[in-house]
Amino acid sequence: LIMANCTKDHIFAIGNEDRRCRFVLENEDCNGESVIDFFDLYFCGVDGSIVGGVILAIIFLYILFYLLGRTADQFLSPAITKITDMLAISENLAGVTFLAFANGAPDVLASMAAAGNESSGIELSIGSLVGACLFISCLCTSLVAFTSPKIIQLNLETFLRDIIFLIGTLGMLLGYAFAGKIELWMAV
Repeated sequence: LIMANCTKDHIFAIGNEDRRCRFVLENEDCNGESVIDFFDLYFCGVDGSIVGGVILAIIFLYILFYLLGRTADQFLSPAITKITDMLAISENLAGVTFLAFANGAPDVLASMAAAGNESSGIELSIGSLVGACLFISCLCTSLVAFTSPKIIQLNLETFLRDIIFLIGTLGMLLGYAFAGKIELWMAV
């Protein structure tokens, strides 16, 4: 087979499933640096089927969310509880400091890496942060509300403070996106 870029369009242009699978296995461009070879799984495991790919993605997402929750339960929560007890601070203060930092640090680091030197890096970075914000604000909050055994009472002042801060932060990010760069004074 001729070595070519391993793109979805190029692979689907190849005849039948057997040739696609062989192309993916023999082409070094398809064997990225990933621990799991997704091209091999998709084109050889489920023969490039959309339904098979969706089922495979759902299984991976379930496993990843399970492992994430288990790791947070076994390591993050006990560590934050111990720090809170040692420093004698309230659970609310620990939630808005330590827990927020532990939750946001991966997003910030991924955004910094995405911004890089590419011209579209800042848009990708801001899109990643806004997407994570919407995921937490919409999906996680609604799941907590739906699965709570009792009615959740909100403190109006705290809720309004958080919403105003969220809208202000999103406005600043939108301004940074239009500027196309982030200067030192913007980050402070």
